[in-house]
Amino acid sequence: MITFVVLLGNRCRISSSNRRFQQVMPEEEVFDIYFRSPVGNEPAEELTCGELLKRIQQRDPGFKYTSNVAKFFGRTLKNKFVNRFAHRGLVYRVVEIK
Repeated sequence: MITFVVLLGNRCRISSSNRRFQQVMPEEEVFDIYFRSPVGNEPAEELTCGELLKRIQQRDPGFKYTSNVAKFFGRTLKNKFVNRFAHRGLVYRVVEIK
């Protein structure tokens, strides 16, 4: 049974206590190897989900992705990175880890 908590403090407490049960998908782990969020006013690139996946594939030729993986990445990116709608679609502010 899922209980929704209206109070922000309680929601944070529930989230933190559930964190140990959350699973990180392997695709998300791969993404965390190559990209991170910018800190403060650090210069960052604005890339679409497809561009991010291409960069990962360029650096790791064994990385293959399907449309399902792309959809999963899109949902993950929305929760992890600052984004905005640009002329070429939804772009995310990221820093590539070299």
